Amino acid sequence: MVERHDVLIVGGGPAGLSTAIFLREYGNDPDILLLERLHGDRLSRYRRICGEGISARAFKALEPIKPEEVKHRISRMEIDWPGNVRIKQRANGYILDRPAFLSRLSEDYEDMGGSFSRGSVVSVEREEAGYLARLADGSEVRSRFIVGADGAFSIVRKSLFKTHPLKKFAVEQYLVDSEADPETLIFRMGQRYQGGYRWEFPCGGLVNTGFPLGADSLDRYEERNVRYLPFGGVGPVSDGRALLVGDAAGQANPLTFGGIRVALHAGKAAAKSIISGRPESYGSWWRSSLLSSPWYMKSHLTLASWTDEDMRSAAAPFQEGARVWPFVHRALTSPQDLHMYVAYTLAFRDSW
Repeated sequence: MVERHDVLIVGGGPAGLSTAIFLREYGNDPDILLLERLHGDRLSRYRRICGEGISARAFKALEPIKPEEVKHRISRMEIDWPGNVRIKQRANGYILDRPAFLSRLSEDYEDMGGSFSRGSVVSVEREEAGYLARLADGSEVRSRFIVGADGAFSIVRKSLFKTHPLKKFAVEQYLVDSEADPETLIFRMGQRYQGGYRWEFPCGGLVNTGFPLGADSLDRYEERNVRYLPFGGVGPVSDGRALLVGDAAGQANPLTFGGIRVALHAGKAAAKSIISGRPESYGSWWRSSLLSSPWYMKSHLTLASWTDEDMRSAAAPFQEGARVWPFVHRALTSPQDLHMYVAYTLAFRDSW
């Protein structure tokens, strides 16, 4: 049996659901099929493999998507660098109940008239009139447009774009029975984290903590999960009427590793490009967006090359706060590191 739709969205995470919702929001009753391969407990567990932090700023210009499923309201960040250097700064954001948030977005999409189905895509081919997706159960779906929102190992990307993320981390995440400040995000830096960090976020009555696979260890925990985090981009995110969003496009920020915000905004931009009949405009949006600034990846690679002493030296002038004089002094004495300070400023404002 072959189904036919105007738009096929492969993947029901933040990027796929955002694309689907904004297609319904902006379009004149578009014919959309959203495919998600997981269901039940497997889907719920997969959806909570995340730090779940997102800024309040992220939801500006995302109506009708709202942060209704909030576990914690975040007002502070604490970044602990080697050598007992601690930087504190104000923040304005949330810890989401990510599974509940995505479940509600799924319901909103279906309430808007969207079509939803379970199925695992195993291959995609270009055809004269669009695309043919083959599913594991032997069924097929033809569509004029296809959106790959199918994660780090995207079948849509592998089949149509033949590309891969610039960099990919395996990340361990743990839920730990411990106390945490309910308003503070904690980041622990060090050369052992390979350009990443260890996070400790409040999570209801637990602590959500994690780090690059093998960079640290925990003996006692309630739950352990591993996921792959692709970042640094994958090259073009649009090709004809095929588009990539979220982890399929390697869009997580290389410094903060924040992926929810960029996924939601990428979905909106992809939907607008499809409705306008100019899918290539999505690629233009991504290339010009601050969310894809090459300074982030450059700074990640710099951080990955630093020793603990390099990190301590770079962070120490800002221990009392992000004042003007330490910034000017570092810019004059270490101009090779200027991109780091600019990238961190942009990342913590615009990329989580």
